Amino acid sequence: MILISPPPVDLSEIEQILSDVYQVKAESADHSMHTGDTVNTILKSFLVPGGALGNNGVIRLKAGGISRGNGGNKDYELKFGSSTGFVITIAPSVDPVHWMMFATCHNLNDVFAQHWTYLWFDGLTVGWNETAHAGSQNTGVDKSLELKGKLSDVGDEVECNAFTVEINPTT
Repeated sequence: MILISPPPVDLSEIEQILSDVYQVKAESADHSMHTGDTVNTILKSFLVPGGALGNNGVIRLKAGGISRGNGGNKDYELKFGSSTGFVITIAPSVDPVHWMMFATCHNLNDVFAQHWTYLWFDGLTVGWNETAHAGSQNTGVDKSLELKGKLSDVGDEVECNAFTVEINPTT
């Protein structure tokens, strides 16, 4: 039997390739919390610079937090410009509910057409959705990416304690 060893892998080259592909644009571990009213409130936001995506670029978002309270549902909405990418709802719970979401927004060979995909989980539920041609935002100009929280009961809390935005630009 002949064994062939693979060539050595230079991890610094792989890290460089990955850093060239997705560039971290915003990262925050600050706690943003909302309670006391039922207004849809911005927990985290990032201004995506106009032209940063090109015609086929991708925004990748990772966020996480905690929902507290059993008075009603807690909604987390991800908006890009004036388009809602998606809304996740966490049911009332006596115990705090930890949640995470991962989302991508792709330009579809045009700065006026986007496609969203997201995955989220909250300890009990795993959700996945894909919404083809879900946006028609002009990414050639600055657009705000916002994570909002909304309560059904004023005594509950929505919180985001991790938020990372990465961009893979293309020409």
